[in-house]
Amino acid sequence: FFLTGGHNLLRGRSKSGSSATIFYGVDCGTFIAAYNVADRQSVTYAVVPPHLLDWGRQYRAHGDFAPFAIRRWA
Repeated sequence: FFLTGGHNLLRGRSKSGSSATIFYGVDCGTFIAAYNVADRQSVTYAVVPPHLLDWGRQYRAHGDFAPFAIRRWA
C-alpha cells in the first residue's frame, strides 16, 4: 500500500490510478483472508494434517511448473 503511493490517496493528493492501488491492495488482502479461512476449515473440520496439506500443494505446484522449467532447461 505505502510502496505504491496509496497513502497519497488518503491524504488527498491522489494521482490518476491511485484508486487502483487501493482496489488491488484490498483485493489481495481479501484473497489472502479467504485462503487462510479455507486452510483453517480443511485442517479443523476435515482433519487434514497441515504438513500433508502443504505437501499436496507443493506437489501440485511442481507438477504445474515442471513443463515450463523443462522447456527452458538450457
